[in-house]
Amino acid sequence: INKFYQGSNSKFKDDILKGSASGPLYINTVKMFHQKDCKNFDVFGRVFSGTIHQGQKVRIFGEAY
Repeated sequence: INKFYQGSNSKFKDDILKGSASGPLYINTVKMFHQKDCKNFDVFGRVFSGTIHQGQKVRIFGEAY
C-alpha cells in the first residue's frame, strides 16, 4: 500500500493496511470513463479496504487533498 498511499503514518494508514471489509473505504482508481453529461464518471479500481456497492456514489480526492 505504501506505493499507492503517500500520506503520513496514522490510524487511517494502519486501518487500510489491514485490508478489512469493515475498514475505511480506500480504492486505487485506475481508469475513469465520463458519462454523457461529462459531470459523472464510471470508475475502475482496486479496493484495498472497506466495502462499496454497485451504484454507490463516492468522491474522488486527488493528490493535493
